[in-house]
Amino acid sequence: MQIELYKAMDCANFAHNFIYQCAPVIAGVKVSNLLGVKTELAAAAAAAARISGLKSFDLCESECRCWGCKKSMILIYSEKKLLKQLFKHENNEFLNTRGILSYNEYIESKFLYAKPSVKGYLHYVLSEISRRYHSYEDGKAAFPHEIGVILGYPLEDVKGYMENGGQKCLLNGYWKVYNNPEEAKRKFEIYDEVTESLMKSLLSDGCSFKSILTRHFDRAA
Repeated sequence: MQIELYKAMDCANFAHNFIYQCAPVIAGVKVSNLLGVKTELAAAAAAAARISGLKSFDLCESECRCWGCKKSMILIYSEKKLLKQLFKHENNEFLNTRGILSYNEYIESKFLYAKPSVKGYLHYVLSEISRRYHSYEDGKAAFPHEIGVILGYPLEDVKGYMENGGQKCLLNGYWKVYNNPEEAKRKFEIYDEVTESLMKSLLSDGCSFKSILTRHFDRAA
């Protein structure tokens, strides 16, 4: 993002932070983004996601030393894109190796209290990721690297990070890249471009927060 736009950004402004952290998913070029906000703003984040035609899921709440209050980590996501990501065979298989039920196992689970569904399975997976994220924040478990699949990272990069302990990556950007850095670099450039474009609309062009959220983007592809 241009340095002028960055300097103009008000880090205490909810709209600024929402656009800055979530521009790629708002623009329809990414499956999901993580949004960190003060817990008192979690409802506003959910409302903003709905206005934009997106979904939100509260992953974790924790104490924030920098802010001196509770902080919520929220997943802002395209439901169609995330379902597509989740049901890729290799991703579903990987999650299963990490102790998350496959879709078939979920359907057959005796612990279900409602009729199984595709969206129900998505909620189950996000709830399991949330449980693991809480355990990590509480210092009771290792970081749940399977969240990389939910964020749309290539599976080979998720595995590469785990195998190398986050070291020896070929490229470091929106995630650490261990395979096909050229393709990752192309995606990073697209994410940077849409972030700069939407922030420019908000900060320089005087567009309202709502007008940006309701702008037409192809989020279903």
